[in-house]
Amino acid sequence: MSYKCPECGEEFRSSQALGSHITYQHRRKNDEFQKEVSKVRSFIEDNPAAKEYLERILQVEDEMQKDFDEKGLQFFLGWDRQEVAVPRQELEPMLLGEIIKLQYKSSKYTNYALVNREATREALRQLEEEAEEEPGEMKIPDDFLDIVELRQEEKDLITTALMSPQPVHVLMVGPPASAKSLILREIKRVFPARSRYTTGGAVSKAGLVDYLIVHKPRILLLDEVDYLRGEDQPALLSLMEDGIVTRLKYGKRDTVYLKTWVFGGCNRAEGLIEALMSRFFTIRVQPYTQDEFRRVAEAVLCRREGLPDDLAKYIADELSEFTCDIRDAVKIARLAVGSGLDINRIKPFIRMMKHGHRMGGQYVRK
Repeated sequence: MSYKCPECGEEFRSSQALGSHITYQHRRKNDEFQKEVSKVRSFIEDNPAAKEYLERILQVEDEMQKDFDEKGLQFFLGWDRQEVAVPRQELEPMLLGEIIKLQYKSSKYTNYALVNREATREALRQLEEEAEEEPGEMKIPDDFLDIVELRQEEKDLITTALMSPQPVHVLMVGPPASAKSLILREIKRVFPARSRYTTGGAVSKAGLVDYLIVHKPRILLLDEVDYLRGEDQPALLSLMEDGIVTRLKYGKRDTVYLKTWVFGGCNRAEGLIEALMSRFFTIRVQPYTQDEFRRVAEAVLCRREGLPDDLAKYIADELSEFTCDIRDAVKIARLAVGSGLDINRIKPFIRMMKHGHRMGGQYVRK
């Protein structure tokens, strides 16, 4: 009796041999392929303008490969920069990110090729499929925003805005560690295909217009909105006002129409233009009070950091005397784990943190 591999058709004498073959020859290769796809997707998310260049490169490589195959050539020589019309400054990040590689070099020619053509093709296909996906009816899971302690009114507003048939844009303004980023990331967790999470500084570096045209997000999660460059703010305003995003590049005008919900967060809104602020439903998020901090910190340290109840309560009580930043509690909790959950070993760390806050002008409790 023989056993046939459903993937490649190869036959084996035992089921054990077939199982080993599938594991090592197909599943492992598939895992490696998916890692390559993820690498290309991550690169495009960090460099939105690269998407159109990679589409062009893929088209050129397919045409060249077909010509090579017809001629019976074994070695793919690749392409030079002029053949794909990619600016030199765009090639360097692709090389450093191992998206393309140096394929052939001589005294006259410098040719490149995609590191993994099929992984690039699949990454582009996935991005295009997600961009074209219709929002449909948003189904909010029961555990949505459960990870965010308190803030019930803010959570109700966010949930209602997501359920609105027309875009409602929400901006959360408040001090660090007031759950703004946590709320944005929770939306991303629940709607991974429909949403895109980025920061004002990161998207300004790549260019907001390029980012929007490449990703066409249904839900834009924009943390640190106050770090948006001046020229990016009118682009965001246009998106929020009428859904129009326009780019003029190399003499060509690209215009897309998007129906996008924008959720943002920032510590302060003074640098944002008035017209942009008027498009947001602005929530002024207040810092946690001392009692609220204790309650939230205990819950976070028990549920997410896995500390025993008594140690979580001790850390929350001690830190509540000088901070309202939940991140401080998490830092001490992780040091506690590294210290074997020994209260006496973390007392010096708490004193050092308190001193650091005082010296840095962050001492918030009187």
